[in-house]
Amino acid sequence: MPPSMSKVASYNVNLLDLGADAVTLEWQVGKPFFETLDQDLVSDGLVDVTLRIQKKTASYEVSLHIEGQVTIPCDRCLEPMQQDVSGDMDLKVQEGDEFCDDGQIITIPADMNTLDFAWNIYECIALAIPISHTHPEGQCDSAMTALLNEHTASSTGDPRWEKLRELTVDN
Repeated sequence: MPPSMSKVASYNVNLLDLGADAVTLEWQVGKPFFETLDQDLVSDGLVDVTLRIQKKTASYEVSLHIEGQVTIPCDRCLEPMQQDVSGDMDLKVQEGDEFCDDGQIITIPADMNTLDFAWNIYECIALAIPISHTHPEGQCDSAMTALLNEHTASSTGDPRWEKLRELTVDN
């Protein structure tokens, strides 16, 4: 996401203000944060964010740590569910001809003083969400569970499935 697309100004860091010592910034992001970003995965949450920036000779080393809980749709029933998240992300910020964020190295033009970390914070949160996220057994929406069970039960009685199972090769 280009640096000007975030609507959340409080995650902007003025790199010129950084001294030789490492700087640690802390935020707590919630529903307003997720609503301002152009994303569909997280609808709500409460996540503690720690961003540490260390100025080096020709670059900056950035460490992000997140810890909290987000609200996302269940893969099974599509109803909202709570998911614990915890994760870390390391970034390098360096000067270059034009802005580029490849996920690990952020290149900024020499005349750019302020860097918006909102999208990087979101990416760290999104990467901490497990690939498969479902309610614990028995907590999914009952109507959706019944519908899923109906379709799952009908597929086991289909003779075409039995023919496919016969093709399984034992080694």
